[in-house]
Amino acid sequence: DSRLDPQGDCYTRQEWQEIFQLAELVQPRFHYVMPGWHFPRNIYTDDYLPAENSLSRMEFVYVCPENIIRSERELVKDGIKNGIFPCIGNSFLMEWSRAPRQDRRATYVDMTADKGHQASALIYYIDRKVCKKPLFPKGSVAAIYKNGERLRSHGIAVIAQKYQERCLWMPYIHAPLMSDVLFSKAKESSAGFFSLLEQWWQYILRSSAIVAGKCDFPIDLPGECGPILAKAYLDFIPSNCFFYQGKFLIFDQEYVCANYPAKFVLYRGVIVLYGICPELRKYIPLPAVIEKYGLAPLWQAFQYVDSELFIKKLYFYTSCRREHQITYRVLLRNKRLLSQLSMVAFQDLFSDLGPKTLILFGAGHWCEKFLQEYGNHCHPRYIVDN
Repeated sequence: DSRLDPQGDCYTRQEWQEIFQLAELVQPRFHYVMPGWHFPRNIYTDDYLPAENSLSRMEFVYVCPENIIRSERELVKDGIKNGIFPCIGNSFLMEWSRAPRQDRRATYVDMTADKGHQASALIYYIDRKVCKKPLFPKGSVAAIYKNGERLRSHGIAVIAQKYQERCLWMPYIHAPLMSDVLFSKAKESSAGFFSLLEQWWQYILRSSAIVAGKCDFPIDLPGECGPILAKAYLDFIPSNCFFYQGKFLIFDQEYVCANYPAKFVLYRGVIVLYGICPELRKYIPLPAVIEKYGLAPLWQAFQYVDSELFIKKLYFYTSCRREHQITYRVLLRNKRLLSQLSMVAFQDLFSDLGPKTLILFGAGHWCEKFLQEYGNHCHPRYIVDN
């Protein structure tokens, strides 16, 4: 990392383990920090390793995103499938002791530190329970509890929750997120996807009372905007909902606005869904969803309000995050450059060969390839193999 100019050497997980064992520190606790120590967001342990369906909660950001040549999301996905995630974690946080420790400890941590001192929070998993607490002393998660209970009073299934000493406690749920279920349905058939999405839309309409003739949306909307919700929950999105025993189970409803179009809530859910499941476009094009729910006339206005009035206010470091995220365009550019590497290497390495003697070590496939591509220009004097 040339920008931070670190001092010292890098070691693998196994090397670190051997180093500390030689020092007789034999009670290891390895924590795997993702996406890395520069931008810590998720911290896993050997007791709680990521699953494929948890990739939607990972943010892949980099100090130098312009140098990335492949989607790390796919690499991590392969590592999870093959059970080697502990070996490919981007950075380690380690605890060692000489004596056994019996203290309770969190086995997973999810941090959102970019919402300012009031809303930034820490989520951790301990003793089969999930706790969400403010990250800073002036913060609060009380609104999540209140909004959840208000939704429950409208017949919406909300995860069991208890608010105690500034912490929100919930049970750990073994169930997929709605975003993952929708993606799976899309791969099976468009009919299954739209059927489940329609159920989700009806659930949005049930989340609050419908008000007539009053809309407090921040800007004027072109044409008919559909039903107006007395309470529009902006976090009523597929990634904040479990598909538990064949039913929706809502959690983490932090923000609410009065007298907003229900379609704005649907818009946010669709945007988030296609953002965390980019491959969904292969099966269900985004314009098909926009057309089905009549979002086209409202799309630009919704996009402006969501980006300018909410995301930039709620997430204080949005511009910083965007600067450090990789884009598909940059990935393609880097792949093209990499494909030309052999020719670049040839020009750089052999441009001043002159009277020097060229000797190849190794008589295998790479030797054959070298002779085929460069043998006419750079004929080796010897080929050596052991």
